[in-house]
Amino acid sequence: MERLFVLKKEQQGFLLSAMDKGKPFTVYTSFSPDRYSEGSDPILFQNETIINWNATERLFCHIFWEDGHTVVSVQELSAGDCYNLRDLGGYLTADESATVKYGLLYRSDQPASMGEKAEPVYRDLGLKTVIDFRGSAEHSLWPDPEFPGLRNYWIPVFEENPTTPREHLDLPDIFAKDDEWKQRETDHFHESYLIMPFESPAYKKMFSCLLEGRVPMLIHCLAGKDRTGIGAMLILLALGIPERTIIADYLHRSAAYQAYIDFRRNQFQQHLVTDISLKHFSFFFGVLEENIEGSLNKIHKEYGTVENFFQESYQLSLEDLDHLRKMYLLPLK
Repeated sequence: MERLFVLKKEQQGFLLSAMDKGKPFTVYTSFSPDRYSEGSDPILFQNETIINWNATERLFCHIFWEDGHTVVSVQELSAGDCYNLRDLGGYLTADESATVKYGLLYRSDQPASMGEKAEPVYRDLGLKTVIDFRGSAEHSLWPDPEFPGLRNYWIPVFEENPTTPREHLDLPDIFAKDDEWKQRETDHFHESYLIMPFESPAYKKMFSCLLEGRVPMLIHCLAGKDRTGIGAMLILLALGIPERTIIADYLHRSAAYQAYIDFRRNQFQQHLVTDISLKHFSFFFGVLEENIEGSLNKIHKEYGTVENFFQESYQLSLEDLDHLRKMYLLPLK
């Protein structure tokens, strides 16, 4: 079980669903993940319930049951043409004793895509830190928004995107290339997953900010799936989230991002006629399970344990990992 509860925006309101069916739950709604008013009217439900929420502020549900408590919010967030903005909150730890706190850890594609919505989105999320993993070409073409009180860090995972962004900025040209070129790029893409997670200055800075409590934090790259996907993998791995859940988070696509992929597939369908061209398209716009599995397998093969990996690659001690879990996990009892 990845999450105990799922909250989704529907036409008629917010649908709150319990993954553990049949138990009675009591819900208090709030603007905050940290507090709620006991004087407000609670909502009682078992399997699922619709919550009417007309406020512009984000909804947080404080949920109680016989021997536990947690906080739930929506994972997928709307932000203009930024299709991949997600909260990492809600995931259940491997020992099922806690969940990742909502409202502190975010991942996305490039925030420049938010346009005029960037300022209200940043304000509503309360962002204090943004870490940009993109290469220099991407960073210079689409700079991150800057606002008072916000710390922006630009630390490329690669000096250039492993798929050579200067060429890839011209999408019609890239998809018109021959299969031999696409095979090389696909191989390069896969190999990058065997490099990114290890001793990266970008991810070292990310963990430094987390240990110092510089949250809420947003990590991003261009599409929010590869370099950001590895960053999210490392955070969740450090917090004790099971690998099956980490893989599911990596593979997840919002409805908006899926619509964008479908648009691009229709745009370039005349070039998607061979197996390698289809796989290259999947690498370029989507994610493949074999990539993140390659990263995780290499961690286990070369380091034996997750703890050894974090100690050797990121100088994170057992005390550091324990500190991160105390800061970013919400115990269920």
